[in-house]
Amino acid sequence: HGVSGGHALLIRELASIVLQNQRHSRSNTVQIRPGIVHQAIPKWRTAVASPVRDVLPHLRRYYTDEADLAIMLMDDPGAFGDFANSYSDSVGRLVDLGIVSANPDGTWTPTPLLQFSFEFEKRPDADRPASGSAKPERSVDELISADESEILERKETLRSQGGSIPDEVIVDQVLKACLGFLNRRGGHVIVGVTDDGTVVGIERDIKTCGSVDKLLQFLTDKVRTKIGNSGIDLISVTTPRCGDSTVMILEVLPSPEPVFPAKPVDGKDGLFVRNNNTTNVLIGKEALDYAGRRWKK
Repeated sequence: HGVSGGHALLIRELASIVLQNQRHSRSNTVQIRPGIVHQAIPKWRTAVASPVRDVLPHLRRYYTDEADLAIMLMDDPGAFGDFANSYSDSVGRLVDLGIVSANPDGTWTPTPLLQFSFEFEKRPDADRPASGSAKPERSVDELISADESEILERKETLRSQGGSIPDEVIVDQVLKACLGFLNRRGGHVIVGVTDDGTVVGIERDIKTCGSVDKLLQFLTDKVRTKIGNSGIDLISVTTPRCGDSTVMILEVLPSPEPVFPAKPVDGKDGLFVRNNNTTNVLIGKEALDYAGRRWKK
């Protein structure tokens, strides 16, 4: 219990390995001494490595506030205590998941599950994106086939091509996603792919603008006007081929500071933040609280 923190996933795996090491006694009553448990720990750590490594990535994908709070507890326990009352629901969920535990004196402790996952993330050879990057890199086919998520958004077009929806409305959806990625953990916006993953390409957009260069200039002008120079250097654009079609991929790096739109995007002002597969706008206290957690000095 002391080694695993009593977490069901960890203690069950440890108990299983201890039992495997005592196979000759499986039909008998066996006294398990501390030395037998400690002999099983190296094999146990290897066995739980995969599910433990996924704890923080899973939180980031499905419980973004909880992920921020969990990392805060590891980096700055005092700051976590300050936020615990304001985010009691999120802290309660972390307790239910066996990720944090409350102490009698009102402080909080990360469980071994969180400690181990955090340890994996800190390793330089860990299979995770490097700080300040939207890596690991993924191929065009992988990006197109992946589901929309906290780091991936698909858009069918960048221009209206003479349709009833104005260009401004269409391009704002792309800019909105970019802002969400800037203020979260980075990501990719793919243009020329429908919501169901069908590749339609950007050939019509290119024709509307006159050339690929003019289409890129159109997008760059919109980014500079509405997102501003603070974000433009963190967005790179490529136009790779995918079969017989051309698609546009915007790779967005996470910003080292909050990025607010220079002009309203999608009719809104505020701090755009990616949450699961949607982009939400935070204003007032919500924006301040998020910024305090996300860019904690």
